[in-house]
Amino acid sequence: MSDSRREPLDDVLQRFTESSDAAKDLAGALHGRLSKAYSAIGHVAYKEEPVERESAAGR
Repeated sequence: MSDSRREPLDDVLQRFTESSDAAKDLAGALHGRLSKAYSAIGHVAYKEEPVERESAAGR
């Protein structure tokens, strides 16, 4: 069996599988980095929040 380009289906499926695995790896790495960034932003926002409240109360 072959695809529309007359490539053997096994070759097409192999490329698809390799691409899917690479995409999963990249998505996992991106998720890890986004989680770190989200944590860092949350930490900074939490540290800055009391300062903003104090300045608003002092007006």
